[in-house]
Amino acid sequence: MEREILEFALSLLRKGEVDVLLVLSSREEIIGRVREYLFRECKDSNVPNRVIAVTTDKKKMVFEGQTIEIPFPVTNLEEGIKHAITIGLEEEIISPGEKICAIGPSEPDGEINSLSIRRARRYYPFEVNIMRKVDARVLKAVVDLAIELSGEGIREPRGTMFVIGDEREVLRRCSQLSPNPVKDLEVNVLDNKTKTLIIELAKLDGAFIISKDGRIVCAGAYIASNRVDGVPLGLGTRHIAAASITRETEAIAVVVSNSGVVRIFSDGEMVLEVKPKGRLL
Repeated sequence: MEREILEFALSLLRKGEVDVLLVLSSREEIIGRVREYLFRECKDSNVPNRVIAVTTDKKKMVFEGQTIEIPFPVTNLEEGIKHAITIGLEEEIISPGEKICAIGPSEPDGEINSLSIRRARRYYPFEVNIMRKVDARVLKAVVDLAIELSGEGIREPRGTMFVIGDEREVLRRCSQLSPNPVKDLEVNVLDNKTKTLIIELAKLDGAFIISKDGRIVCAGAYIASNRVDGVPLGLGTRHIAAASITRETEAIAVVVSNSGVVRIFSDGEMVLEVKPKGRLL
């Protein structure tokens, strides 16, 4: 079925019935098959230039064309398509109103078996807002850490909070629960060598304060919070603090709950809930 869907999608692109083909997959072998097929069947046309690979981990992707990286896990194809188009528009890889054909798997780790066609528009305004506030690489690194702390990479979930960006204003609203353990260290979430240290520091009460470029300014910070309306009922003080600090500053907050769910806050509201288990991309 994968080959038939790819051939049909490329025929639409060749005939000008769609403007862009999005291929959603984080499996190297699938993108490899798409790459080989494009080189064999379409190398003398402009078609490969309008094929865009969509992934949640660009570092593992070998694709000569353009790539869109979604900085957090995707649990279903529809969600992935909407995120990809929103990010593609913001990065000017896709133009507003272009006709998009998107293909991808309907199940985690599955082969391409689904196709969808739609016009390009911004589905998630919050995503554009977040991308303008923080570096997408930093957000992805923090979300990856949060997912590991949620129980995917350790024995049991470890609740904590990461506050990214606008660190001066954030620090004005914080106090240290204990001496800052990273005061004299260069710890950056983009440096994979520091991951073990960060996971250990997550045992401390309090939040990580992270600069826009990924440097951890402090750990174990207490954030004074006021009750805000953007916190769903049933969530605790950590989530209230995340909503409060993002309402009062330009920061983004990523919260790991003790139940293993990761939630992202911006402008005082929860804008995304990530449940790592059963992710599609």
